[in-house]
Amino acid sequence: MRRAKYVGLLLAVLFAAGTTAAADNKVTLRIKVPPKSLRGMQSAADRAVLDAFLARHPEIEVEPYVQLRIEGPRGEATLYMSMAGDTAPDALYVYGRSTQKYIDQEFLYPLNEYLHTDNEILND
Repeated sequence: MRRAKYVGLLLAVLFAAGTTAAADNKVTLRIKVPPKSLRGMQSAADRAVLDAFLARHPEIEVEPYVQLRIEGPRGEATLYMSMAGDTAPDALYVYGRSTQKYIDQEFLYPLNEYLHTDNEILND
């Protein structure tokens, strides 16, 4: 399950970045970056995946996305606000229960049409 999560995240990042960027043509991605100082296995794994991805793709630069925090059941509202205000990250992890809501609001789009041209990504 975790591997699928990271494959999905990397596919989204690749889609947002464009897979044909040349080394001298930097692509900037705005994503949520797990701080190196966070403790815990999930945070360490998330950061290790990001670091490994960036090491393999020097043409990609990251602009950290910092999400506002609202405590309680309305915590997801900040992501909706950033999407509506066009300040959302270029790629993000979406929990299963939220997927349909994001699709209905046209915040998420299928990536199927891009997978047939970049199948080598799945073999790494």
